[in-house]
Amino acid sequence: MLHDCLLLIQELIATVVDQAPEWVELGKVTSPTPEQVRKVNDLHNPAAAPYLFSQFDGWEWLEKLKDVRLLPEEGEWPARPYFERLAGQDPARLVAWLNKGGRLEAIRRAGPAATARLVYLCQRLGGHGAPLVNGALKQHPVDVVRTEALSWAQEVAPQYRDAAWVEATVRALSVGSDGSVADSWTVRAVLAQLLEAGRTGGAQLAQRVRAGLAAVLASYLAVEGVRERLQMSDDLRKPDTAWGQELAGARLAAAACVEFARIESGEIGTGLAVRTGAWTAKALGGWERERLVAVHLLDCAGGEPADSAWWRAAFGVLGRLHTMPCLTPDIGEFVQLALGTCPPAATADLEAALTEGFGPVPDQDALQAVRARLADEDARLADVLASALGGAEALSDLLGEDATDAAGPAPEEAERESALPPVWRTVYCLSPVAPGSVMAPWRPTVDLMAEFTGPPPALTEPLIRIVPLPDRGENTGKGFAARCEEHGVLAGAAELAGRAPSQGHYFDRADLQTLQDAVFADPAAWSADIEGVMAALGTFDLCTVYLQSLHTTWQSAGFPDTDTHLLTAACAAAWTLKTRIDAGDGSTDPDIDERARCTLLHLLRQAWAAGADPGVDETAAVTWLTSAVRDWTGPASVPDNPYITAIATSGGLALVAVLEWAVHRTTDTGHLPVEADTLLTEIVTDGRDDRALAAIGAFLTRLRRHARPWYTAHRAVLLDIAAPPAPIHTWLFWLPRLGADEYAVLGDLDPRRTADYLQGDQVEEAIKRFAVVLLHSPGTFGSGFLAELITGDDGPAAVSALLGGVARATPHKDDAGRLHEHAFRLWDQVLELTDGAPGLVGALAGTGYFGFAEGLDQDRWLARTLRTVTANPGIEVPDRVAERAARSAQAPDALRILTALVSNPGTDFYSSHRVIAFAQNAVDASTPGTEGRAGLGQALGRYAHDVQRATAR
Repeated sequence: MLHDCLLLIQELIATVVDQAPEWVELGKVTSPTPEQVRKVNDLHNPAAAPYLFSQFDGWEWLEKLKDVRLLPEEGEWPARPYFERLAGQDPARLVAWLNKGGRLEAIRRAGPAATARLVYLCQRLGGHGAPLVNGALKQHPVDVVRTEALSWAQEVAPQYRDAAWVEATVRALSVGSDGSVADSWTVRAVLAQLLEAGRTGGAQLAQRVRAGLAAVLASYLAVEGVRERLQMSDDLRKPDTAWGQELAGARLAAAACVEFARIESGEIGTGLAVRTGAWTAKALGGWERERLVAVHLLDCAGGEPADSAWWRAAFGVLGRLHTMPCLTPDIGEFVQLALGTCPPAATADLEAALTEGFGPVPDQDALQAVRARLADEDARLADVLASALGGAEALSDLLGEDATDAAGPAPEEAERESALPPVWRTVYCLSPVAPGSVMAPWRPTVDLMAEFTGPPPALTEPLIRIVPLPDRGENTGKGFAARCEEHGVLAGAAELAGRAPSQGHYFDRADLQTLQDAVFADPAAWSADIEGVMAALGTFDLCTVYLQSLHTTWQSAGFPDTDTHLLTAACAAAWTLKTRIDAGDGSTDPDIDERARCTLLHLLRQAWAAGADPGVDETAAVTWLTSAVRDWTGPASVPDNPYITAIATSGGLALVAVLEWAVHRTTDTGHLPVEADTLLTEIVTDGRDDRALAAIGAFLTRLRRHARPWYTAHRAVLLDIAAPPAPIHTWLFWLPRLGADEYAVLGDLDPRRTADYLQGDQVEEAIKRFAVVLLHSPGTFGSGFLAELITGDDGPAAVSALLGGVARATPHKDDAGRLHEHAFRLWDQVLELTDGAPGLVGALAGTGYFGFAEGLDQDRWLARTLRTVTANPGIEVPDRVAERAARSAQAPDALRILTALVSNPGTDFYSSHRVIAFAQNAVDASTPGTEGRAGLGQALGRYAHDVQRATAR
């Protein structure tokens, strides 16, 4: 005992690298000695068994090793590669070995996962594996086993699809004991294979397929809710896969039952009673069996059914119509066929079957009770909801205990789900085609139904129909656009003006939507005579929507002329709307008044931005704008997107227009106009309106360029990056581009405050801005910026994020090489800062993204990456670094990089597997004797249990 313990300790202490040479030699053995067998049986190193079984060949190992070493377990199966190799050599022999000595029972006792591994092996055994699959499904009919069994079923060659294969396949297709079902694509494919096996396999196999298909359908019908939803399917012959895998499986199984019956009728010649014999009421339920029979009779009838067996079966179905929950189109088609082709001699039998199928005729008391209930709208609504939700109890749970009082007390034996018994609806739908003698006693019922539900639907009409949405003005709008194209937009404007204004909210008004759509369809025509269109439209609401629509099209497509005269005309027209609002002649809808103001503000801003004449008195416009801004501003804390909040209001847009005007007017003088200077100074001095500060932030670049004195005077507030509401934050977030002016703004930031900001929880977009600036203009923040940043509490993480941003911004192609050189210098600077400082090496993590910078020189990248992973192997995207390093498998630096990455235990699971794969490829591609190759092989042996490459030299 002590000797065995010492051997076990010695084996576990010894590394894979130490034992790999012995294992490699052992893996070559095909006729093992007793000592070699004992050694394999007693191996405890977790790396040994997977390697050895990947190498073993021949049958002697199978016959001599202990079962516990060979058989699958719940957690793993190291011997699987060996078994797969043997299965390919002699599957029958391997199955015989598994059947001996209680080995199958041991596997099944190990649990579903171990059993599933055995079923997976059966894919290599082909038809020989059918008994194993059957036994596995009997013991563990759960998802993990069924999934492997279905894969096996599809892999078995057609010539081996025998009775055992059918039995196993039916078990795999059926709903599992854990409620699991296969996906609809797999069910469809395997059912098709079952049909083909039954078609070509002879009478006995056809009988097994027939019974098996019914068993599969029965297993799906047993799932709660499936039977009820299948009853709403229009045609069993045309399955769809909507509304869940369980219902899809039931539909596919029902369609397969009907299709195989058709095959047996037309190709095999099986009798009707035989081919429908597996559809028993006990297995499927009453109406499901009758519906399958009816659909099959429809399939095999041809033009005029004359076979007496066909008619006996048809009368049997008709006699059970009262059990039908609803009249589906396939049953409607069957009834039509039976009524239309019934021979005169069988008319009496037909009428008798229908009379029996309709059931007892309701008496006057029943009719009066239903009439009263149908006349009560609340009760009718409760019935409809209860039916849709699955019963009055479900409705009560949804709406409260007293919500279904209107539905009245439920019957004692069965809960009422509708005021109308299903058979009444069936009789009503069949009333236009059923014989008069059968319908005569039902006439009062049919009349009652017609009174409350209208004419009966066509028998083959889908139960659920998709109908077009009601026209809400779309067709009217198309006709209006066509008339505008024919007669001109002025005529169209006059037509709209002559209509009675529609009522409701902006989005509900058809006249406004019609005008908007027409402008969007042909903006050039509608902008040709803005003044004329405004006069023709007349009403405030139409004029507002017209100008708003024009502005929207110009925003998206650009302005249509070079001299901006249309913009001037639009501004002047919008100003008249503002004047009407001031005079109390605006819209009765405050929303449209606000739209008019916002449209004017947008147009004024665009006019000043384009250097155009706004067509209004500038003094009056500026006075109105500044007054609107002062009315709007006030203490407002908006942590998220304050700029969006600002420009969503007319007050915020007024401030944006003032800024545009101010910048426009400072172009020559370098000073802000007095009105703008005063207003903006008030806002930044007060500093409590996040929205207004954000609007100013959007103009920082232009204010620095054109209004330097004002910008300089207020720079401390404007650029206070430590204060979240400061304008600089909006500027960083909304910056459309980076150039010399933007670098200058960033250069004005306080370095210490900037370093503190970068160490906080900053949005990724801001980090990208600073990284791009570092790459393009490294001197913007001063030569000591990174050295100061890295020493902060969160400095290494901030530097890592910046370097990652620099790496992502480094272009693949850099003709002058300037940006590539900047990237290398920044990398070198951080390497120097972290050299000899273990607490700072986290700053190197982001350099992993340089693996994506394909334009960087490979040798220089390898040298710096080796220095990086030596100091900190926990770099980001290690799998990408490994992939790039593996391309240079002959370079010692590349092999050392891969060694460091493989040896890092902190790499996440996914990346670790990719790193190992690239490292293995590098070992295989490198030349033996290459410096660093042996070290990489040993690392793979130590950290990846790679026995084979652990011996690399």
